[in-house]
Amino acid sequence: MSCKIDSGDQIEVEMQADPMEGDKSANEHRNIRGRSIFNVCDLHSSQQGISVPYGKLARTYQITFCGYTVFEGRKSCFNCFSFRNPEGEELLNAVNILFVELSKLKRVLEKPVTEMTSGEMWATELPEEEIRVLEGGMAAGVGRSGVK
Repeated sequence: MSCKIDSGDQIEVEMQADPMEGDKSANEHRNIRGRSIFNVCDLHSSQQGISVPYGKLARTYQITFCGYTVFEGRKSCFNCFSFRNPEGEELLNAVNILFVELSKLKRVLEKPVTEMTSGEMWATELPEEEIRVLEGGMAAGVGRSGVK
């Protein structure tokens, strides 16, 4: 689903219940990572770059809710990516990719609030009923095809 928020930023939201074909045995999840890059670049390049200076294009976000773990070595259920050089300097805050690993959300609920990140605090504000609906939808295969 693509949307534009009040600030003018663009967001592509996707739900992926199970690992993508080809990712199941590799455990690197290269397909979902590549799909996220493709989606954010496609949405960002769809703007009117000819009539608007490139530096003034709206920021673009790809947010992927995964019903499984993509980043085994990371504890956080939120993993953000942008274009940076090896020293960590950001090229331009124009394109961002966020993975929300729902499989790790239960660990967040066990943390004291003082140890939570702002994103984790936001996630815990979801009513318990909505979390169950999200988990149930993921288990039922909602978003399995990644349809926009």
